[in-house]
Amino acid sequence: MKRCADKECRRPFEPANPKHFQKFCSEQCRQRSNRRRNRRKINARRRKKPIRMKCARPGCDVHFCRRGPSRRIYCTPKCGRAARRQLYSKVCPECHTEFGTPFKRKIFCSPKCKKRAAGLADRQLLRAAKAGELVPGTPHQALQRRGRPIEQITQARITLAANLRIQGLKNYSMKDHLYPGRSDRDGQVDALKKFLKAQRKRIDIEEQRLAALSDVARNAASSDARQLIHNIHRLP
Repeated sequence: MKRCADKECRRPFEPANPKHFQKFCSEQCRQRSNRRRNRRKINARRRKKPIRMKCARPGCDVHFCRRGPSRRIYCTPKCGRAARRQLYSKVCPECHTEFGTPFKRKIFCSPKCKKRAAGLADRQLLRAAKAGELVPGTPHQALQRRGRPIEQITQARITLAANLRIQGLKNYSMKDHLYPGRSDRDGQVDALKKFLKAQRKRIDIEEQRLAALSDVARNAASSDARQLIHNIHRLP
């Protein structure tokens, strides 16, 4: 035998299923108890006045109202996550401004400074290539950016495009050499245009390097690059 959990009822009853946990003798008692509990919560919430607070994140001037037993100190969860991150103080090597970032490996303060520094590095390499300061026997080290090595297939396409340009081949005629595995002509042309636009400066540097080599060495480098491209595209 059990006793009903409703304070107004409190009469003993026998549960319909002994394996299930039953607190009330009937559905009316359960609904009456739930209404009483909800009324107590509403009255407790009304008694407590909302507290107007300022967001605790530095630099955020948003005010918000904290109600009930809540203990939040940030206006939004996004502000809370940002405030709990550890900030690293760094100096941008391009514009020399001090900035804070939660990422330990971040170098530049903005994407604009990052693109400007990458363009400056490419211009320095191109200037060195035109002045003849690049050693002809070192093919790939001067073409790689800091911390971002070029993929093998991309480097092979750069070498082959530079050699084809030395031979006097037009850009449109390079599509069958650089992308032999493409069956659709439009996709082949689009991929060629994107590649030539993205790797324009590297192709110029590679062309300067290959021009300083002998014909035998230049043809050997071009043959290796062509063979690598065909092996990756699984062509006979």
